[in-house]
Amino acid sequence: MHLVIGLGPIGGNIGAHLAQLGQEVYGYDFNAERVREWSDETQSPAGSDLAALAGRPLTASTSRCGWPTR
Repeated sequence: MHLVIGLGPIGGNIGAHLAQLGQEVYGYDFNAERVREWSDETQSPAGSDLAALAGRPLTASTSRCGWPTR
């Protein structure tokens, strides 16, 4: 299972692509309308309650952009 935090233009598209590839994806965003739209579009579960994921195995994946940090 993959967890996508932030369902805006970047995170939403990454999550949608994973769902199209047949991966199990859970989307998270604090914006209820964005959650509903993304879930309807991808047919994947989404919400704004990370506690609901407790006990579920997650696949951790990160991407490094190379942006400087302060």
